[in-house]
Parts: sequence; C-alpha cells; structure tokens
Amino acid sequence: MIDYETYCRIRLFHQERGLSFNQIAAELGIRPQTVAKYANLATFPRRFWRRKGQRPTRIRRSPAGKLR
Repeated sequence: MIDYETYCRIRLFHQERGLSFNQIAAELGIRPQTVAKYANLATFPRRFWRRKGQRPTRIRRSPAGKLR
C-alpha cells in the first residue's frame, strides 16, 4: 500500500501530465502494476491496519461493565 502523497502524485502525473504507467513508475520507483492500480481508483483507499495474526477480541462486556 502506498501513502496518500504518492497516490496524489500518481493521479497528477497520469491525468494532468498524461504520462504512461511505465513513465510514472520509473519516476516514483514503484512497479507499473501498482501505478495502474492507483491511477484507476476514484479515491484513495482507506484501510484499517492490524498486525498479522491479530484478531478482534471476542470478549463482550455487559452494560454494567462486567465480563460475560
């Protein structure tokens, strides 16, 4: 996943300057496939990162604050 600044640069280079995916990739030092993926998105994808293997907890609390 790339950061928002890189996403904006990809969109700028592709839409306003008309550069190809290969040219943009060479400029930014990333793969042309990555450039193509992000150049065709309408908005920057929002992701919620978790460490590998981490899962949400299954413990639930009652309204009184006690564990069930």
